[in-house]
Amino acid sequence: MTPAIPKMVSEKIVSEELGIPLPTLRNQRSMGRGIPFFKIGKSVRYRIEDVLAYLEANRVDPGEVPRRGRPAAKGDAR
Repeated sequence: MTPAIPKMVSEKIVSEELGIPLPTLRNQRSMGRGIPFFKIGKSVRYRIEDVLAYLEANRVDPGEVPRRGRPAAKGDAR
């Protein structure tokens, strides 16, 4: 059985859907950061599963974010 070709999207679609400017995506790629990608000829493609994994890895739970400049409230387990 041949492996399935992964669902992929262009950098423009990732930019539009995530609200990340194209220059930012390009800068992150050039610095070796950001979402894993494929370079196919001159085209850049992102696997949808990589985009979703990147989003999940960068998810912030507000209850876990330390507050800056203020002491913890009573009953706050921080």
